[in-house]
Amino acid sequence: AFYLRVYDLDYLKNLEIPYTGKVFKIEDDILKRIIKETLKKYKIREEDIEREVIGIKVLTDGKRKAIVFPKDLKVKHKKDDSLELDFFLPAGSYATILLRNILT
Repeated sequence: AFYLRVYDLDYLKNLEIPYTGKVFKIEDDILKRIIKETLKKYKIREEDIEREVIGIKVLTDGKRKAIVFPKDLKVKHKKDDSLELDFFLPAGSYATILLRNILT
Protein backbone atom coordinates (compact mmCIF):
# COMPACT_ATOMS: atom_id res chain seq x y z
CA ALA A 1 0.00 0.00 0.00
CA PHE A 2 1.05 3.56 -0.57
CA TYR A 3 0.33 6.31 1.91
CA LEU A 4 -1.45 9.33 0.53
CA ARG A 5 -1.05 11.29 3.74
CA VAL A 6 1.40 10.60 6.54
CA TYR A 7 1.03 12.25 9.93
CA ASP A 8 4.14 10.94 11.68
CA LEU A 9 6.80 9.91 9.18
CA ASP A 10 9.54 9.44 11.80
CA TYR A 11 7.31 7.01 13.71
CA LEU A 12 6.53 4.96 10.59
CA LYS A 13 10.13 4.95 9.32
CA ASN A 14 11.28 3.33 12.57
CA LEU A 15 8.35 0.95 13.04
CA GLU A 16 8.96 -2.75 12.35
CA ILE A 17 5.93 -5.02 12.09
CA PRO A 18 6.29 -8.72 12.98
CA TYR A 19 4.55 -11.22 10.68
CA THR A 20 3.03 -13.19 13.55
CA GLY A 21 4.48 -11.75 16.73
CA LYS A 22 5.51 -15.14 18.13
CA VAL A 23 9.30 -14.83 17.94
CA PHE A 24 9.53 -11.07 17.48
CA LYS A 25 7.56 -9.60 20.35
CA ILE A 26 5.59 -6.43 19.72
CA GLU A 27 6.86 -3.57 21.85
CA ASP A 28 4.94 -0.68 20.28
CA ASP A 29 1.64 -0.10 22.13
CA ILE A 30 -0.24 1.25 19.10
CA LEU A 31 0.84 -1.68 16.93
CA LYS A 32 0.05 -4.14 19.72
CA ARG A 33 -3.53 -2.81 19.91
CA ILE A 34 -4.01 -2.87 16.12
CA ILE A 35 -2.76 -6.46 15.82
CA LYS A 36 -4.91 -7.61 18.75
CA GLU A 37 -8.02 -6.00 17.18
CA THR A 38 -7.21 -7.49 13.76
CA LEU A 39 -6.71 -11.01 15.15
CA LYS A 40 -10.01 -10.71 17.01
CA LYS A 41 -11.86 -9.32 13.97
CA TYR A 42 -10.72 -12.20 11.75
CA LYS A 43 -11.03 -14.78 14.56
CA ILE A 44 -7.39 -15.84 14.35
CA ARG A 45 -6.29 -17.80 17.41
CA GLU A 46 -2.79 -18.45 18.72
CA GLU A 47 -3.03 -22.10 17.66
CA ASP A 48 -3.79 -20.92 14.09
CA ILE A 49 -0.47 -19.06 14.08
CA GLU A 50 1.41 -22.15 15.26
CA ARG A 51 -0.35 -24.53 12.82
CA GLU A 52 1.64 -26.83 10.57
CA VAL A 53 0.57 -28.53 7.36
CA ILE A 54 2.61 -31.57 6.29
CA GLY A 55 5.33 -30.50 8.71
CA ILE A 56 5.61 -26.92 7.41
CA LYS A 57 4.58 -23.89 9.48
CA VAL A 58 1.69 -22.11 7.75
CA LEU A 59 2.67 -18.67 9.06
CA THR A 60 6.37 -17.91 9.24
CA ASP A 61 7.82 -15.49 11.73
CA GLY A 62 9.83 -12.44 10.82
CA LYS A 63 9.47 -8.72 10.66
CA ARG A 64 9.51 -5.95 8.10
CA LYS A 65 9.61 -2.18 8.06
CA ALA A 66 6.22 -0.45 8.09
CA ILE A 67 7.40 1.94 5.38
CA VAL A 68 10.28 1.77 2.92
CA PHE A 69 11.66 4.18 0.38
CA PRO A 70 13.35 3.05 -2.83
CA LYS A 71 17.00 4.04 -2.93
CA ASP A 72 18.80 5.38 -5.99
CA LEU A 73 15.63 5.54 -8.13
CA LYS A 74 16.64 6.53 -11.66
CA VAL A 75 15.09 6.41 -15.10
CA LYS A 76 17.68 4.52 -17.15
CA HIS A 77 15.86 4.49 -20.46
CA LYS A 78 12.56 5.88 -21.73
CA LYS A 79 10.93 5.13 -25.08
CA ASP A 80 7.44 5.66 -26.47
CA ASP A 81 5.87 2.68 -24.75
CA SER A 82 8.60 1.48 -22.40
CA LEU A 83 10.43 2.64 -19.35
CA GLU A 84 13.50 1.16 -17.68
CA LEU A 85 14.09 2.04 -14.04
CA ASP A 86 16.93 1.32 -11.68
CA PHE A 87 16.37 1.25 -7.91
CA PHE A 88 17.07 -0.65 -4.73
CA LEU A 89 14.50 -1.96 -2.23
CA PRO A 90 15.34 -3.79 1.00
CA ALA A 91 14.56 -7.50 1.37
CA GLY A 92 10.88 -8.16 1.94
CA SER A 93 9.77 -5.23 -0.23
CA TYR A 94 7.94 -5.79 -3.49
CA ALA A 95 9.16 -4.05 -6.64
CA THR A 96 5.90 -4.90 -8.41
CA ILE A 97 3.95 -2.80 -5.89
CA LEU A 98 6.32 0.13 -6.37
CA LEU A 99 6.11 -0.14 -10.17
CA ARG A 100 2.32 -0.47 -10.17
CA ASN A 101 2.02 2.75 -8.19
CA ILE A 102 4.57 4.63 -10.27
CA LEU A 103 2.85 3.70 -13.52
CA THR A 104 -0.76 4.36 -12.49
